[in-house]
Amino acid sequence: MKKFILIFISIFLIMFFISTTNINAKSTPSFNSKYWMKSRPVRVIKKQKAYMVKMTGKDWATSTKILKTKVLKKGQKIRILYGGASWAWILPSKDKKGLWVMTKPLNTKWFKLIK
Repeated sequence: MKKFILIFISIFLIMFFISTTNINAKSTPSFNSKYWMKSRPVRVIKKQKAYMVKMTGKDWATSTKILKTKVLKKGQKIRILYGGASWAWILPSKDKKGLWVMTKPLNTKWFKLIK
C-alpha cells in the first residue's frame, strides 16, 4: 500500500513539474523576410567582415570593386537591411564613395535584434 501511494505521489509531482514549464521562443525573422526592407538595429554576436564596394558598370557580379574592408566585432551595434539577390546584408551609411555590404552569411545567426 505504501509503494502504491509513493508511486502515485511521484507521478503526480512529475506531471505537475512538466505541466508548469513555460517556454518562450523568440526568433529572428529570416533574411528574406519583408521585415528587413527597412534598416534595423542589431548587435553583432559573431565577428564578421564588411566590404565597401563600388559599382563600375551595370552588372554587379562582374563590375564590382572593393574599396575597403572592416571587421564587425562582437558586441558592436549596427544597423542592417536585406540586400536582395545581389548582396546578403547592407550596412546603411552616408558615405558617397561606395556601399557597405556583407556578401555572407545568408543567415541571421551572427547577430541579435535590439528592441
